[in-house]
Amino acid sequence: MDLLTGHYEPQLVVLSVLVASLAGYTTLSVAGRVEARATRSFMPHLLLSALIMGLGIWSMHFIGMLAHQLPIPVSYDPGMVMLSAVAGTLGAVLALWAVRRQPVTRQALLLGGALLGVGIWSMHYLGMDSMRLGGHLNHQPWAVLLSLLIAVTAATVALRLAQHFGTSGGSQRRWQVVAALALGLAVAGMHYTAMAGLQVQVTTAEMSGPRQLAQTQSQATLALGVALVSSLLMLAALWTLFMDRRLARQRDATREAQIRQQELEARVLERTEELRRSNAELERFAYVASHDLQAPLRTMVSFAELLDRRYTEQLDDRGRTYLQHILVSGNHMKHLIDDLLTYSRLQSERRPMMPVDTAQLVPRVIDRLRGDLDAVEADISWGDLPTVMGDSLPLEQVFSNLIGNAIKYQRPGTRPQVRVWAEPDPEGWRFGVRDNGIGIDEPYFERIFEVFQRLHSSSEYEGTGIGLALCRKIVEHHGGRLWVDSTPGQGSTFWFTLSVVPVSATMLEPA
Repeated sequence: MDLLTGHYEPQLVVLSVLVASLAGYTTLSVAGRVEARATRSFMPHLLLSALIMGLGIWSMHFIGMLAHQLPIPVSYDPGMVMLSAVAGTLGAVLALWAVRRQPVTRQALLLGGALLGVGIWSMHYLGMDSMRLGGHLNHQPWAVLLSLLIAVTAATVALRLAQHFGTSGGSQRRWQVVAALALGLAVAGMHYTAMAGLQVQVTTAEMSGPRQLAQTQSQATLALGVALVSSLLMLAALWTLFMDRRLARQRDATREAQIRQQELEARVLERTEELRRSNAELERFAYVASHDLQAPLRTMVSFAELLDRRYTEQLDDRGRTYLQHILVSGNHMKHLIDDLLTYSRLQSERRPMMPVDTAQLVPRVIDRLRGDLDAVEADISWGDLPTVMGDSLPLEQVFSNLIGNAIKYQRPGTRPQVRVWAEPDPEGWRFGVRDNGIGIDEPYFERIFEVFQRLHSSSEYEGTGIGLALCRKIVEHHGGRLWVDSTPGQGSTFWFTLSVVPVSATMLEPA
């Protein structure tokens, strides 16, 4: 038997290197993604990844074999070709399984590289055994060992690069391309190193020129077909990985947003609870302080009144002036403490809601204010008023404060005109208290409902600065809202809403 020397088709050699580089890039991407999924649905993704990886490397080797032209008829055993592909895929499965846990240890990396390298090496020699020709194939021992070493080294480097680049993006992506090209050259180098140690001993005559040309064209067509199909599959795998990464980033972004939302909600709840406790403590403090201040204040005012009754004739004008200052300030402090007590009791002393007939409640309030109304000759009127759900005593306080303010904050020389009415509202009933007083500038529409916030000094208009805050708190405890519309110099309208009486409460007697 004679030794036969073949030659390589340069185009197919370049094609095999390109396919090997694409396979290397796919290997880096797939292996890195499998490692990233070590804690999730792992096995289906591993099998698919190993199949794509094995297909890419097998395609390079098969194209490399087709690139080797021999002047004798050559065919391939389909069974052995499939077996070589199975060997490469099995090596990929075992390698990816070995490096599935994070972080990848050196022992796992070496084991995975050895399994993948042996799979690639076995795939090559099984593919060579699939060749059917008139002769025998002999492999030089040095080439066999060297190709095995190159295969294991290239596979280990591939897995190490996959660990480094698998989850990176952006600027490091170009280095993954460079690493894939280097890996493709290494795999191709393993193949052509093994082919360098191949000896073909033939027993048949060489083919004629036309037959040789026909076989070369047939092998080139087959190589192009294999390259096209495998490249399309690898590109499809890379596209799937790209979409998987994109979806994973979206899921991670959504999960991170949900975590931030949950943290924000937790902080809001924590801050709300802190504010609730702080407000409760302040209300308790206001209640206790106001309650404790009543006794010494009552004593001070009582002695001041006693001095005024018994000894006023013995005081000069300055003394009587000082005494009047004490009485006025003491009574102002008494009203202030009473309002603070009422304000602080609203949170702790809640009574059950009952039907309240405001058509009876408003006249009672007006009767109590009759002295103040007559003093300024106020003109007050009201329309048909409904029955609502509420607590009659606090609601009387609301109407009393709003009507009292309507006659207090008046323009000099103007007769107060106050109108009270109610109209249906989506929230139940909307009440209005309108006056023709001094009005309020829009920037102060909210400020006036804060505790101790006054727009005028006590020398201009008496008051404690708590009345409107008390009204808003009462209305809010009834589930309603309180706000104001006003035009400076023309008057104000205070609006508030209250709930309607449910059908189940119609049998209760109105308060």
